[in-house]
Amino acid sequence: TEHATNAGASAVLTLTPMFATPSQRGMAAYFEEIGRRTDRPLLVYQISARTGVTLSVDTLVELTQRVPHLVGMKQSDNDRDYLRDTIKQTGPGFRVFMGLFDVAWHRLDDGACGFITALSNIVPGAIRDIYDAASSSKKMEAGNIYERIAKLVVIGALDTNPVPVKHMAWRMGLIPSPECRLPMVPLEERVATRIDVALDATG
Repeated sequence: TEHATNAGASAVLTLTPMFATPSQRGMAAYFEEIGRRTDRPLLVYQISARTGVTLSVDTLVELTQRVPHLVGMKQSDNDRDYLRDTIKQTGPGFRVFMGLFDVAWHRLDDGACGFITALSNIVPGAIRDIYDAASSSKKMEAGNIYERIAKLVVIGALDTNPVPVKHMAWRMGLIPSPECRLPMVPLEERVATRIDVALDATG
């Protein structure tokens, strides 16, 4: 966090602690300490399937009162009630961005304000167009645009994220290598081929 702040980051997105499965009090203390180490807008990144913990709405509300620059979260859990409760209890100044893109645009009606998704690096125009349509109540248009990139969403789940997305970015010339740090390993050839075909079909 300090390095990101010193490097000039505009905001800080911080994952909930993983492996140790801390209590709610422990997670609150963790984010308060992060808040003391940066003056940049701070967002919680919640993806319980990977971390094994969920920051409760009550704890989140307490944190927004203790850490004034805690301004939002990336929610990568498909929990509609959690999203609605968060929006209701934190107020209009707190922003929730969805990270699960197959459901993200459906959650705009529930109070989500946008997306933070890996595919934004691959098809940014389509992601923007889906947001514009869905946020303007043009659900059919949003659905039609989504269908054009749906294969990438599905194919991206053939291996652990971010391996497929890095492969796509490499294929597009956006990064010099698809290499990931261990324990992530390169795609199997058959999976890489399927991703290449889907990427080419998407254009």
